[in-house]
Amino acid sequence: MSTHKAIVSRIKISAHPNPEVHSLAVGLVCNETVICGINIPDGTLGIYFPCELQISQEFAQANDLVKRKDAQGKPAGGMFDINRRVRLQTFKGVRSNGFWVSLESLSKLGGDISTLKEGDMIDEWNKKPLCNKYFSRRNPPKSSNKGALRKSERYTYLFPEHKDTEQFKHHLKNFNEGDEIIISLKVHGCVHEDTLVTTLEDGIIKIKDLFDNKTKKHILCRDLTNEVDIFSEIDNYYLLKNHGEWYEIELENGQKLKITGNNPVWLSDEMIYKRVDELSVGENIQFLDEQ
Repeated sequence: MSTHKAIVSRIKISAHPNPEVHSLAVGLVCNETVICGINIPDGTLGIYFPCELQISQEFAQANDLVKRKDAQGKPAGGMFDINRRVRLQTFKGVRSNGFWVSLESLSKLGGDISTLKEGDMIDEWNKKPLCNKYFSRRNPPKSSNKGALRKSERYTYLFPEHKDTEQFKHHLKNFNEGDEIIISLKVHGCVHEDTLVTTLEDGIIKIKDLFDNKTKKHILCRDLTNEVDIFSEIDNYYLLKNHGEWYEIELENGQKLKITGNNPVWLSDEMIYKRVDELSVGENIQFLDEQ
């Protein structure tokens, strides 16, 4: 899931700490501080754009966000530079870590904003772009051709680079005191849309049908801690296009699984995850088959 998206979030309003500031308030969204107008009611649902996003031209124009001047050369509106970059700024001694605007701002692009809920992450609205990662002219998007990278652009990391890892602090509201948290390696990869999965509600169906409907269902999976099969509720859906080289695994029972090489599978004998492109013939994959 790409993290270069805006987040639907409620804002918690407090007064600006500088008593001489009367037109600005301090907001807290996704555990980040932002500066907003004093007329924003506490708890208003809106769109939060984290730093280093670029707001789309369509959204900026619809909401008059780009700075402009009148005939006399005086400021006449807007707050963003022409590049529409969301950057860290300080207003009267308070840092603003991003940009927040009410949900009604999306209405100017059309669409039904009532379908949005707190926590949704979007980079387009009503088939129009909303935002993307900001790239400066000095730092344009890099080519996917790894062989074309200069020597100075080859890095060695202590941990594997996660280019789309979400920020933990943006989701702290989802945790409660006493919750059990399991931290594991980030899992990448895809299975083919025709892959069959077992659900509690509808039995065996294609994973594509699950994705298209995006309904709350329980899917058969393996509880590795207690070594039992359980039905667990699906908490999110995402789609990755052309994500890695595809492999076809044929099992002993004749069933075939189409899966990308960077997708890890569980080896029941060794009790470890292993990437598909590192598998050898004869290794035992944990396979759940409930007819």
